[in-house]
Amino acid sequence: MSAIDGNRTYNCPNGDSIGRAIHLARLSAGWRGCDLCDARSDHEGISGSTTRTNHFVRVQRTTGIIRTENGIRGQYLNQLTRQSIAPIVRVLAESLTTADANGGPVSSSQQPARSSDAEKDFPPEFAASAFVIVGYDNRASSPDIFVGVTAILREVGLDIIDAGRCTPASVCETLRQQRAAAGAIFVTGSGFGPDYTGLDAFDSHGDPLPVVWKDHGITVRVLRHETDEAGHLASAPEPDNSLANLLIPRRMSAAPRQQLILEIPESLNYQLQGRSVRTSGHHNVVDCETHYRQWVRRWFPAKAVLATSTPLQVLSDDPIIVNRAHWLAEETTLPVVVRNYDDKRLTEPKAWRLMIDEDDRHFRVTTPSGRELELSEMAAMINRNSHSRTTHMTAHVDEASGRFWLSDTARPTSGAIIEHIRDPFVTIALLMAR
Repeated sequence: MSAIDGNRTYNCPNGDSIGRAIHLARLSAGWRGCDLCDARSDHEGISGSTTRTNHFVRVQRTTGIIRTENGIRGQYLNQLTRQSIAPIVRVLAESLTTADANGGPVSSSQQPARSSDAEKDFPPEFAASAFVIVGYDNRASSPDIFVGVTAILREVGLDIIDAGRCTPASVCETLRQQRAAAGAIFVTGSGFGPDYTGLDAFDSHGDPLPVVWKDHGITVRVLRHETDEAGHLASAPEPDNSLANLLIPRRMSAAPRQQLILEIPESLNYQLQGRSVRTSGHHNVVDCETHYRQWVRRWFPAKAVLATSTPLQVLSDDPIIVNRAHWLAEETTLPVVVRNYDDKRLTEPKAWRLMIDEDDRHFRVTTPSGRELELSEMAAMINRNSHSRTTHMTAHVDEASGRFWLSDTARPTSGAIIEHIRDPFVTIALLMAR
């Protein structure tokens, strides 16, 4: 055991000169000022459990707003609120309108006739102007952030299609149905712990919205996580208490060793102020879920699926996905068993298993023989089945990014555009088809 200098003094970041007792008391209490103190590693005398928990809290507190592939993530209330998210939403709104003007949907003169039921339900005034589709996921924090997002978009003059409670797959299908849409913003914290929320932004084709943050005065820094002797991330300690266990992200394949953090200057809140007195954007609520289910239903023809009589087991924690699975069973009389994502029981000895993540564009498929399919295997099976049916649907995989998608060239509203689809129910329908 090392000798402890009880007479040592510490210079706190606030300018105080304190003794060791106060130093340890502040460390033990997780005082915010200790985040910037060089002496925070001098914690001998504090239990290991307290040290690990405080370190985890400090990392979460100092991480900031994380940039992801599709948007941003941050802790609800600590980092992301209606107020703090306002400048980010304004940047996304400007990026959406810029992308729509430069390379977005084709003009109305080039678009095919608006003949589908989904298009008829959309307000006619929206056909002449770009609008944004907005939805949110099942997290408790999402409705609050959703209200803030829609308010900011209307303040800057954008029309809003309120998709309400939905999923990324259904939002992207709504974008495919509506070629006049500039894009979509989806409120979600998927991929992170339950205390996180965030935004995913999609362009008019359903791809991640490209945003040049530095053009708006927002800098991006790289945060590298320290590792211990065993190679574990210091920001994710062992879940030896209930608090740490609740904060650890669920079903993440591996915690990243570095993250991209957005640093938003305080002045940006004033530079990008929207209209504070009135709003000019329209807000219209549309039943996107019904149109999404109608679109999914057409991929389950009776002869192709019911002839197999093979059960389907759907694993998901999202209530709306569970409801879709029950609806699918009623519509097709397909034997469907629905369970929680972490429930590994296989009630049917020979059944297809569809495991759907919180972001339902990510899913896994297990065959009736119990073998989980690789993405390349799924694509090969679908393409092989497609050749026998002479269909317009093909499957593709990008091994570098780990993406799987379907390409559809036959939708009447697609025009000259090839639609890229990432949907679990459409994929399983094509895999089960014979």
